[in-house]
Amino acid sequence: VCSSDLGDLGTREEEGDEWCKCAQPAEGETGCGSLCDNRSRREECHREYCKARENCSNMAISSQTAAKVWLDQGRLVATEDLGPDRFLAQYTGEVITRLEMETRLKATYRPGQKLHVFPLGDEAVVDSTTRGSVARLAVHSCSPNTTVVTWMAEVEGHRQAVLAMYSLRDIREGEQLSYDYSPQLEVLKVSRP
Repeated sequence: VCSSDLGDLGTREEEGDEWCKCAQPAEGETGCGSLCDNRSRREECHREYCKARENCSNMAISSQTAAKVWLDQGRLVATEDLGPDRFLAQYTGEVITRLEMETRLKATYRPGQKLHVFPLGDEAVVDSTTRGSVARLAVHSCSPNTTVVTWMAEVEGHRQAVLAMYSLRDIREGEQLSYDYSPQLEVLKVSRP
């Protein structure tokens, strides 16, 4: 997420206890799986506190795990077969206030222009219309195969809220990726078609 001097727009007040309570994994296994308390709160483990350390499976964003998506003839597709609840890519762009987004809608963007925006908490929006990751290029579906959700992760040494794309079900290599645009429509104050 590209951010400017927006104060604490990219943080949560209720950050809570970020200590990892998972058991240390056995040699050669990964830790912090589906039962990890941090994962259930959509918070990545802190490398320095996590018992799994480099074997933690709950640090995909802060570890800059390679995106599992790519553009194929203008379509965003999966690079490999994936199971459900797998990190695919970070949804990035410029972090702005909702007020700034309203200003852009009135003064900068043209009616009918394709916009790529996503809410980041109550006060912020990620605007990736002019710059951002390829995650913004997934198509809309009412039965999507991915979701974009807010996670707390360490970015450039600071804990902050980020957007991450995760698989909702099994996805085959080369399958076109989709998510529900409802959050985008809410930001743009457009009723759902």
